[in-house]
Amino acid sequence: MEKARQAIEEIDATLLMLLEKRMDQVMTIGQYKKENNLPISDLGREEKLLEGLKDKVSNHNYWEAVEKVYQEIFKTSKDMQLVIKAAAEEEKEEEKEKEDVPETEIQVAFFGAEGSYTHEAMCVYFPNLIAGQGKGFSHFDEVVAAVVEGGCSYGILPIENSSTGSIYPVYDLLGKMPIQIVGEIKRPIEHYLMAKKDTNLDKLEVVYSHHQPLSQCQSYLYNKGWRQSAVDSSSHGAQLASLNDNTAAIGSKMAAALHGLEIIEGPINDYGLNQTRFIIFQKEGAETLAGAKAISLSFRLKHQSGTLVEVLTLFSKRNLNLLKIESRPIGELPFEYQFYLDFEGIMAEEVVQEALEELKSKTTWLKILGGWEKT
Repeated sequence: MEKARQAIEEIDATLLMLLEKRMDQVMTIGQYKKENNLPISDLGREEKLLEGLKDKVSNHNYWEAVEKVYQEIFKTSKDMQLVIKAAAEEEKEEEKEKEDVPETEIQVAFFGAEGSYTHEAMCVYFPNLIAGQGKGFSHFDEVVAAVVEGGCSYGILPIENSSTGSIYPVYDLLGKMPIQIVGEIKRPIEHYLMAKKDTNLDKLEVVYSHHQPLSQCQSYLYNKGWRQSAVDSSSHGAQLASLNDNTAAIGSKMAAALHGLEIIEGPINDYGLNQTRFIIFQKEGAETLAGAKAISLSFRLKHQSGTLVEVLTLFSKRNLNLLKIESRPIGELPFEYQFYLDFEGIMAEEVVQEALEELKSKTTWLKILGGWEKT
Protein backbone atom coordinates (compact mmCIF):
# COMPACT_ATOMS: atom_id res chain seq x y z
CA MET A 1 0.00 0.00 0.00
CA GLU A 2 2.85 2.41 0.86
CA LYS A 3 4.49 1.78 -2.51
CA ALA A 4 1.17 2.46 -4.25
CA ARG A 5 0.68 5.70 -2.29
CA GLN A 6 4.21 6.83 -3.14
CA ALA A 7 3.54 6.10 -6.80
CA ILE A 8 0.29 8.13 -6.63
CA GLU A 9 2.14 11.11 -5.11
CA GLU A 10 4.67 11.03 -7.95
CA ILE A 11 1.85 10.79 -10.52
CA ASP A 12 -0.01 13.68 -8.80
CA ALA A 13 3.08 15.87 -9.10
CA THR A 14 3.17 15.20 -12.83
CA LEU A 15 -0.60 15.74 -13.13
CA LEU A 16 -0.36 19.06 -11.30
CA MET A 17 2.38 20.28 -13.64
CA LEU A 18 0.35 19.25 -16.69
CA LEU A 19 -2.88 20.78 -15.34
CA GLU A 20 -1.12 24.10 -14.77
CA LYS A 21 0.18 24.01 -18.35
CA ARG A 22 -3.34 23.20 -19.57
CA MET A 23 -4.82 26.11 -17.59
CA ASP A 24 -2.21 28.47 -19.09
CA GLN A 25 -3.52 27.53 -22.54
CA VAL A 26 -7.14 27.89 -21.35
CA MET A 27 -6.40 31.47 -20.24
CA THR A 28 -4.74 32.20 -23.62
CA ILE A 29 -7.85 30.95 -25.42
CA GLY A 30 -10.08 32.95 -23.03
CA GLN A 31 -8.16 36.13 -23.83
CA TYR A 32 -8.52 35.46 -27.56
CA LYS A 33 -12.28 34.85 -27.19
CA LYS A 34 -12.63 38.09 -25.23
CA GLU A 35 -10.75 40.15 -27.82
CA ASN A 36 -12.70 38.63 -30.71
CA ASN A 37 -16.08 38.52 -28.94
CA LEU A 38 -16.40 34.74 -29.33
CA PRO A 39 -18.72 32.54 -27.22
CA ILE A 40 -17.22 30.75 -24.21
CA SER A 41 -18.98 27.40 -24.71
CA ASP A 42 -18.12 25.08 -27.60
CA LEU A 43 -20.08 21.90 -26.90
CA GLY A 44 -19.14 20.40 -30.27
CA ARG A 45 -15.44 20.62 -29.45
CA GLU A 46 -15.99 19.14 -25.98
CA GLU A 47 -17.81 16.15 -27.47
CA LYS A 48 -15.06 15.68 -30.05
CA LEU A 49 -12.37 15.79 -27.33
CA LEU A 50 -14.23 13.22 -25.25
CA GLU A 51 -14.60 10.89 -28.24
CA GLY A 52 -10.86 11.13 -28.91
CA LEU A 53 -10.01 10.48 -25.27
CA LYS A 54 -12.31 7.46 -25.13
CA ASP A 55 -10.46 5.91 -28.06
CA LYS A 56 -7.14 6.44 -26.27
CA VAL A 57 -8.13 4.90 -22.90
CA SER A 58 -6.34 1.56 -22.62
CA ASN A 59 -8.61 0.25 -19.82
CA HIS A 60 -12.20 1.01 -20.81
CA ASN A 61 -13.39 0.06 -17.32
CA TYR A 62 -11.97 3.42 -16.25
CA TRP A 63 -13.74 5.47 -18.93
CA GLU A 64 -16.74 6.53 -16.82
CA ALA A 65 -14.41 7.93 -14.14
CA VAL A 66 -12.15 9.59 -16.73
CA GLU A 67 -15.18 11.20 -18.42
CA LYS A 68 -16.36 12.71 -15.10
CA VAL A 69 -12.89 14.15 -14.45
CA TYR A 70 -12.79 15.78 -17.89
CA GLN A 71 -16.33 17.15 -17.56
CA GLU A 72 -15.15 18.91 -14.41
CA ILE A 73 -12.03 20.16 -16.21
CA PHE A 74 -14.22 21.55 -19.02
CA LYS A 75 -16.49 23.28 -16.50
CA THR A 76 -13.54 24.81 -14.62
CA SER A 77 -11.98 25.98 -17.90
CA LYS A 78 -15.23 27.72 -18.93
CA ASP A 79 -15.53 29.35 -15.51
CA MET A 80 -11.97 30.73 -15.84
CA GLN A 81 -12.75 32.15 -19.27
CA LEU A 82 -16.02 33.66 -17.99
CA VAL A 83 -14.06 35.52 -15.33
CA ILE A 84 -11.93 37.07 -18.10
CA LYS A 85 -15.07 38.02 -20.02
CA ALA A 86 -16.81 39.46 -16.95
CA ALA A 87 -13.73 41.51 -16.05
CA ALA A 88 -13.66 42.89 -19.58
CA GLU A 89 -17.36 43.80 -19.39
CA GLU A 90 -16.75 45.58 -16.09
CA GLU A 91 -13.88 47.55 -17.63
CA LYS A 92 -16.10 48.56 -20.56
CA GLU A 93 -18.86 49.49 -18.15
CA GLU A 94 -16.53 51.68 -16.08
CA GLU A 95 -15.18 53.38 -19.19
CA LYS A 96 -18.70 53.97 -20.50
CA GLU A 97 -19.73 55.52 -17.19
CA LYS A 98 -16.71 57.81 -17.28
CA GLU A 99 -17.47 58.86 -20.86
CA ASP A 100 -21.25 59.20 -20.60
CA VAL A 101 -21.71 60.52 -17.08
CA PRO A 102 -18.73 62.39 -15.63
CA GLU A 103 -18.85 62.23 -11.84
CA THR A 104 -18.93 66.00 -11.56
CA GLU A 105 -22.05 66.15 -13.74
CA ILE A 106 -24.29 63.36 -12.42
CA GLN A 107 -27.57 64.15 -10.74
CA VAL A 108 -29.05 61.74 -8.20
CA ALA A 109 -32.76 61.67 -7.35
CA PHE A 110 -33.58 60.63 -3.80
CA PHE A 111 -36.71 60.29 -1.70
CA GLY A 112 -37.40 62.98 0.89
CA ALA A 113 -35.43 66.11 1.64
CA GLU A 114 -31.94 66.68 2.99
CA GLY A 115 -31.62 64.83 6.27
CA SER A 116 -33.91 61.95 5.27
CA TYR A 117 -32.59 58.41 5.64
CA THR A 118 -32.52 58.04 1.85
CA HIS A 119 -30.47 61.23 1.60
CA GLU A 120 -28.00 59.82 4.14
CA ALA A 121 -27.75 56.57 2.15
CA MET A 122 -27.13 58.56 -1.04
CA CYS A 123 -24.29 60.49 0.61
CA VAL A 124 -22.61 57.23 1.66
CA TYR A 125 -23.08 55.50 -1.72
CA PHE A 126 -21.97 58.59 -3.69
CA PRO A 127 -19.32 60.07 -1.36
CA ASN A 128 -17.99 62.58 -3.90
CA LEU A 129 -21.25 64.36 -4.65
CA ILE A 130 -21.22 68.10 -4.12
CA ALA A 131 -24.06 70.47 -3.23
CA GLY A 132 -26.73 70.53 -5.90
CA GLN A 133 -26.04 67.08 -7.34
CA GLY A 134 -28.72 65.43 -5.21
CA LYS A 135 -32.39 66.23 -5.85
CA GLY A 136 -35.04 65.37 -3.26
CA PHE A 137 -38.60 64.37 -4.18
CA SER A 138 -41.69 63.91 -2.01
CA HIS A 139 -42.96 60.70 -3.63
CA PHE A 140 -41.41 57.46 -4.85
CA ASP A 141 -42.88 57.80 -8.34
CA GLU A 142 -41.36 61.29 -8.67
CA VAL A 143 -37.91 59.85 -7.99
CA VAL A 144 -38.45 57.24 -10.71
CA ALA A 145 -39.84 59.81 -13.16
CA ALA A 146 -36.76 62.03 -12.68
CA VAL A 147 -34.56 59.13 -13.86
CA VAL A 148 -36.82 57.88 -16.66
CA GLU A 149 -37.29 61.36 -18.12
CA GLY A 150 -33.54 62.02 -18.03
CA GLY A 151 -33.36 64.76 -15.41
CA CYS A 152 -31.21 62.56 -13.15
CA SER A 153 -28.61 59.90 -13.92
CA TYR A 154 -29.41 57.77 -10.87
CA GLY A 155 -32.20 57.30 -8.37
CA ILE A 156 -32.14 55.85 -4.88
CA LEU A 157 -35.11 54.45 -2.95
CA PRO A 158 -35.65 52.31 0.16
CA ILE A 159 -36.96 48.86 -0.71
CA GLU A 160 -36.81 46.79 2.49
CA ASN A 161 -36.52 47.25 6.25
CA SER A 162 -35.30 44.56 8.61
CA SER A 163 -38.15 45.10 11.08
CA THR A 164 -41.15 46.13 8.95
CA GLY A 165 -40.35 44.25 5.75
CA SER A 166 -40.70 45.12 2.08
CA ILE A 167 -41.72 48.55 0.80
CA TYR A 168 -44.32 47.44 -1.72
CA PRO A 169 -44.85 50.67 -3.71
CA VAL A 170 -41.18 50.49 -4.75
CA TYR A 171 -41.61 46.90 -5.94
CA ASP A 172 -44.64 47.97 -7.97
CA LEU A 173 -42.63 50.74 -9.63
CA LEU A 174 -39.81 48.32 -10.47
CA GLY A 175 -42.29 45.99 -12.11
CA LYS A 176 -43.88 48.55 -14.42
CA MET A 177 -41.33 51.33 -15.06
CA PRO A 178 -38.32 51.20 -17.47
CA ILE A 179 -35.62 51.26 -14.81
CA GLN A 180 -32.93 48.80 -13.74
CA ILE A 181 -31.18 48.27 -10.42
CA VAL A 182 -27.42 48.83 -10.57
CA GLY A 183 -26.49 48.93 -6.88
CA GLU A 184 -27.62 48.52 -3.30
CA ILE A 185 -26.63 49.81 0.11
CA LYS A 186 -27.73 48.71 3.57
CA ARG A 187 -27.77 51.30 6.31
CA PRO A 188 -28.41 51.06 10.07
CA ILE A 189 -31.49 53.10 10.92
CA GLU A 190 -31.72 54.86 14.28
CA HIS A 191 -34.80 56.90 15.06
CA TYR A 192 -34.64 59.87 17.44
CA LEU A 193 -37.33 62.01 19.02
CA MET A 194 -36.49 65.65 18.29
CA ALA A 195 -38.10 69.01 18.98
CA LYS A 196 -37.39 72.72 19.31
CA LYS A 197 -35.20 73.77 22.22
CA ASP A 198 -36.94 73.80 25.63
CA THR A 199 -40.00 71.92 24.33
CA ASN A 200 -42.09 70.63 27.25
CA LEU A 201 -42.92 66.97 26.61
CA ASP A 202 -45.95 67.21 28.91
CA LYS A 203 -47.46 69.70 26.44
CA LEU A 204 -46.49 67.77 23.33
CA GLU A 205 -49.46 67.21 21.03
CA VAL A 206 -48.21 65.92 17.68
CA VAL A 207 -45.30 63.78 16.44
CA TYR A 208 -44.46 64.04 12.74
CA SER A 209 -42.64 61.51 10.60
CA HIS A 210 -42.97 59.25 7.60
CA HIS A 211 -45.24 56.27 8.29
CA GLN A 212 -42.29 53.84 8.24
CA PRO A 213 -40.41 55.42 11.21
CA LEU A 214 -43.71 55.79 13.06
CA SER A 215 -44.46 52.10 12.57
CA GLN A 216 -40.94 51.18 13.71
CA CYS A 217 -41.32 53.10 17.01
CA GLN A 218 -44.71 51.84 18.19
CA SER A 219 -43.42 50.40 21.47
CA TYR A 220 -41.99 53.79 22.41
CA LEU A 221 -45.06 55.75 21.25
CA TYR A 222 -47.57 53.44 22.93
CA ASN A 223 -49.65 55.28 25.58
CA LYS A 224 -47.79 58.55 25.05
CA GLY A 225 -51.02 60.28 24.10
CA TRP A 226 -49.42 62.12 21.19
CA ARG A 227 -51.14 62.30 17.82
CA GLN A 228 -49.01 60.59 15.20
CA SER A 229 -49.03 62.52 11.95
CA ALA A 230 -47.64 60.69 8.91
CA VAL A 231 -46.02 63.05 6.37
CA ASP A 232 -44.23 62.40 3.10
CA SER A 233 -40.76 61.99 4.66
CA SER A 234 -39.01 62.04 8.04
CA SER A 235 -37.04 65.12 6.99
CA HIS A 236 -40.30 66.96 6.21
CA GLY A 237 -41.51 65.95 9.68
CA ALA A 238 -38.43 67.55 11.22
CA GLN A 239 -39.08 70.72 9.22
CA LEU A 240 -42.68 70.89 10.51
CA ALA A 241 -41.51 70.38 14.11
CA SER A 242 -39.08 73.27 13.69
CA LEU A 243 -41.95 75.55 12.70
CA ASN A 244 -44.60 74.58 15.25
CA ASP A 245 -44.73 74.67 19.04
CA ASN A 246 -45.78 71.63 21.08
CA THR A 247 -44.74 69.30 18.28
CA ALA A 248 -41.90 66.85 17.75
CA ALA A 249 -40.56 64.65 14.99
CA ILE A 250 -38.99 61.24 14.62
CA GLY A 251 -36.00 61.10 12.33
CA SER A 252 -32.24 61.00 11.99
CA LYS A 253 -29.54 62.99 13.74
CA MET A 254 -28.79 64.64 10.41
CA ALA A 255 -32.41 65.86 10.15
CA ALA A 256 -32.22 67.31 13.67
CA ALA A 257 -29.01 69.18 12.86
CA LEU A 258 -30.32 70.53 9.55
CA HIS A 259 -33.50 71.91 11.12
CA GLY A 260 -32.03 73.16 14.39
CA LEU A 261 -33.83 70.65 16.61
CA GLU A 262 -32.64 69.08 19.86
CA ILE A 263 -32.43 65.33 20.30
CA ILE A 264 -34.75 64.54 23.19
CA GLU A 265 -34.45 60.78 23.27
CA GLY A 266 -33.13 57.92 21.21
CA PRO A 267 -32.59 55.64 19.55
CA ILE A 268 -36.27 54.79 20.09
CA ASN A 269 -36.90 52.18 17.39
CA ASP A 270 -38.60 48.97 18.53
CA TYR A 271 -35.69 46.78 17.40
CA GLY A 272 -32.11 47.75 18.17
CA LEU A 273 -30.76 46.09 15.01
CA ASN A 274 -32.80 48.06 12.49
CA GLN A 275 -31.54 48.30 8.92
CA THR A 276 -32.95 49.51 5.62
CA ARG A 277 -31.84 48.28 2.22
CA PHE A 278 -31.77 50.91 -0.51
CA ILE A 279 -31.57 50.31 -4.27
CA ILE A 280 -29.71 52.51 -6.74
CA PHE A 281 -31.17 52.46 -10.23
CA GLN A 282 -30.76 53.96 -13.70
CA LYS A 283 -32.90 54.17 -16.79
CA GLU A 284 -33.33 50.75 -18.39
CA GLY A 285 -30.46 49.89 -20.73
CA ALA A 286 -28.13 52.57 -19.38
CA GLU A 287 -25.69 50.06 -17.90
CA THR A 288 -24.57 46.55 -18.79
CA LEU A 289 -25.19 43.93 -16.09
CA ALA A 290 -22.60 41.36 -17.23
CA GLY A 291 -20.52 41.66 -14.05
CA ALA A 292 -23.44 41.70 -11.62
CA LYS A 293 -23.17 39.19 -8.76
CA ALA A 294 -26.73 39.54 -7.45
CA ILE A 295 -29.62 39.61 -9.90
CA SER A 296 -33.22 40.74 -9.49
CA LEU A 297 -36.09 39.74 -11.74
CA SER A 298 -39.88 39.77 -11.92
CA PHE A 299 -42.16 37.23 -13.55
CA ARG A 300 -45.72 35.98 -13.90
CA LEU A 301 -46.88 32.36 -13.97
CA LYS A 302 -49.81 30.41 -15.23
CA HIS A 303 -52.39 29.97 -12.47
CA GLN A 304 -51.69 26.23 -12.23
CA SER A 305 -50.59 23.88 -9.48
CA GLY A 306 -46.82 23.43 -9.22
CA THR A 307 -45.68 26.32 -11.44
CA LEU A 308 -43.91 28.18 -8.62
CA VAL A 309 -42.26 24.97 -7.41
CA GLU A 310 -40.86 24.40 -10.91
CA VAL A 311 -39.35 27.89 -10.91
CA LEU A 312 -37.75 27.46 -7.49
CA THR A 313 -36.40 24.04 -8.50
CA LEU A 314 -34.57 25.39 -11.55
CA PHE A 315 -32.53 27.62 -9.23
CA SER A 316 -32.01 24.88 -6.63
CA LYS A 317 -30.70 22.31 -9.08
CA ARG A 318 -28.05 24.80 -10.24
CA ASN A 319 -27.04 25.76 -6.68
CA LEU A 320 -28.10 29.39 -7.25
CA ASN A 321 -28.85 30.86 -3.85
CA LEU A 322 -32.12 32.78 -3.54
CA LEU A 323 -31.86 36.03 -1.57
CA LYS A 324 -35.51 37.05 -1.53
CA ILE A 325 -38.90 36.28 -3.07
CA GLU A 326 -42.00 38.47 -3.00
CA SER A 327 -45.43 38.43 -4.63
CA ARG A 328 -47.61 41.43 -5.47
CA PRO A 329 -51.16 41.52 -6.84
CA ILE A 330 -51.55 42.41 -10.52
CA GLY A 331 -53.98 45.32 -10.47
CA GLU A 332 -55.61 44.62 -13.84
CA LEU A 333 -55.92 40.88 -13.11
CA PRO A 334 -57.82 40.34 -9.84
CA PHE A 335 -56.36 37.69 -7.53
CA GLU A 336 -53.39 37.01 -9.78
CA TYR A 337 -49.85 37.78 -8.71
CA GLN A 338 -46.51 39.00 -9.99
CA PHE A 339 -43.40 37.56 -8.36
CA TYR A 340 -40.15 39.33 -7.52
CA LEU A 341 -37.03 37.25 -6.95
CA ASP A 342 -33.39 38.07 -6.09
CA PHE A 343 -30.62 35.49 -6.40
CA GLU A 344 -26.84 35.23 -6.26
CA GLY A 345 -25.03 34.59 -9.52
CA ILE A 346 -22.77 36.29 -12.07
CA MET A 347 -24.86 37.37 -15.03
CA ALA A 348 -22.17 36.39 -17.56
CA GLU A 349 -21.84 32.83 -16.22
CA GLU A 350 -23.28 30.04 -18.32
CA VAL A 351 -25.21 28.55 -15.40
CA VAL A 352 -27.07 31.85 -14.89
CA GLN A 353 -27.83 32.19 -18.59
CA GLU A 354 -29.15 28.62 -18.64
CA ALA A 355 -31.36 29.35 -15.62
CA LEU A 356 -32.81 32.46 -17.27
CA GLU A 357 -33.47 30.57 -20.52
CA GLU A 358 -35.32 27.85 -18.65
CA LEU A 359 -37.20 30.47 -16.64
CA LYS A 360 -38.47 32.06 -19.87
CA SER A 361 -40.05 28.74 -20.85
CA LYS A 362 -41.88 28.45 -17.51
CA THR A 363 -43.24 32.00 -17.21
CA THR A 364 -45.87 34.01 -19.07
CA TRP A 365 -43.90 37.26 -18.56
CA LEU A 366 -40.34 37.92 -17.42
CA LYS A 367 -38.35 41.09 -16.74
CA ILE A 368 -34.75 41.42 -15.52
CA LEU A 369 -34.93 44.19 -12.92
CA GLY A 370 -31.16 44.65 -12.63
CA GLY A 371 -28.01 43.44 -10.97
CA TRP A 372 -25.42 44.66 -8.50
CA GLU A 373 -22.50 43.77 -6.25
CA LYS A 374 -24.03 42.10 -3.20
CA THR A 375 -23.34 43.98 0.07
